[in-house]
Amino acid sequence: MHRKRVFKNAGIISLAILFSRLLGFVRDVIIAALLGTGSLAQAFVVAFRLPNLLRDVVAEGAANSAIIPVLAEYKARVSREEYYRVLASLQTTMLYLLLGLTLVGVVFAPFIVGLIAPGFLGDPDLYRRTVHLARWIFPFLFFVGLFGLNMSILHTEERFLSTSLGQPMFNLLMILSLLGVGLYAGRPVLALVLGVWLGGVGLVAFQLMELRSIGYFPIRLSREFHPAIRRIFQLMVPRLVGTVIYHLNILADTVLASLSAIVGAGAIAGIYYANRIIQFPLAMFSVSVAQAVLPRLSHLKHSDDTHLAETFRSAVELVFFLIVPSAVFLFLSAEPVVRVLLGRGAFGDYSVAMTSGLVRFYALGLVFFAGIKMLVSAFHSLQDTRTPVKTAGISLVVNVVLNVVLMFPLGARGLALASSLAGLVNFTLLAYLLNRRINVVSRDLVLELVKLACTAGIMVVFLRIFWTGVQEVNLLVLIRAMVVSAGAFLIGCGVFKIRIWRALVMGGGRWLYRRMSGGER
Repeated sequence: MHRKRVFKNAGIISLAILFSRLLGFVRDVIIAALLGTGSLAQAFVVAFRLPNLLRDVVAEGAANSAIIPVLAEYKARVSREEYYRVLASLQTTMLYLLLGLTLVGVVFAPFIVGLIAPGFLGDPDLYRRTVHLARWIFPFLFFVGLFGLNMSILHTEERFLSTSLGQPMFNLLMILSLLGVGLYAGRPVLALVLGVWLGGVGLVAFQLMELRSIGYFPIRLSREFHPAIRRIFQLMVPRLVGTVIYHLNILADTVLASLSAIVGAGAIAGIYYANRIIQFPLAMFSVSVAQAVLPRLSHLKHSDDTHLAETFRSAVELVFFLIVPSAVFLFLSAEPVVRVLLGRGAFGDYSVAMTSGLVRFYALGLVFFAGIKMLVSAFHSLQDTRTPVKTAGISLVVNVVLNVVLMFPLGARGLALASSLAGLVNFTLLAYLLNRRINVVSRDLVLELVKLACTAGIMVVFLRIFWTGVQEVNLLVLIRAMVVSAGAFLIGCGVFKIRIWRALVMGGGRWLYRRMSGGER
């Protein structure tokens, strides 16, 4: 039952993320066509990164690490009226926090830009343009923070639809702004700012009706600082340290990527576009399952470790079943993917070559990035936010050292490879420490992962044969490659009898039988 509920909720989130990522790619294609990897693209990437430095604390990260586990605990043991008092106090506290952080970001934008992109200081015009963009874009933090808080409340109730639709709405409004104001009116800077603002409002708008359905809209403000808020902030402190470590990783990449004499021109924008491609399967599969499993694990924490471990193992199998073929395909097809998705307008051959090299090296760590998200969710459900911070700190040191070592022989690709190797270190440490807590690594799970690796080997053979004879790449050829790789993966699933594939096929077969026999709908 727990596994079915997690799979169902993950399916809802995954479909919404698919829709969002498709719109996101359309958005990035338009941005790439408008800006390429030139100075304005560099300025936008850095300016948009500023509110995202805090997004992980006040939005999705806070929801995953602190708010949901505490709300789940209170929801299970207090009256509904007392639970609403907790929500009102939390809402009021977060509104004040978001307003304060937004004001600080706008005022200190020049200092922050100089800190995360010191290479821009040598180009006064680029630096000035980035600061100007940052001050207009930073208020996005307020909207995304409110979205994250509402997401915490709804996910505690195991309501996932409206929050999943918020991101597609953000991308759609961004696209409309880029097309109307950017391409048609020829005002790309205004289009970016207007799109971010409209998208921020769209993030929150879809949540309001579902909040009303659980009896928590309109918003209730409170003068009370409830004890639950203190507990949330206690859990958020390690999470804040973890976020600082995460963004120090990004900062290290950004600082080194701004040294164009070593890593090549346009590396910051190239890393941004490569990450957008890598984040597609990561968000669609790993993030969706992690979001769906966290509330369930938080509830199971109050029952017994056996059910918790079983639910977690099932979620891990599902994530790896989906992410392994994605990693293989992106590694072997990086250049065609980048050329078809982004290779137009100002995004020429140089941009395609640089970005595809980055995608290939990031793909090496995709499985580890996905596993980290699942492992961190498990620790957060146990209200342990300290352990992931400690392993992330070790990973940061590894990443910085490898960045410096690998950037000279490999350029920007060395930064991507360093991230993948640091991900391997973080994943290994987290898996070892979690297994000591709830014994999640079983013989069956290890066997399934080995069989998945063998299945990936079959994909490699088929894809290498396919790309050997291809002279010109277009969308149709890329679709054919995807079909070939999917077919090879399914053949491998049948040969090695992958458990999660058999469960999905049998579940689909039972559903089809009920539909055809006129039974349960």
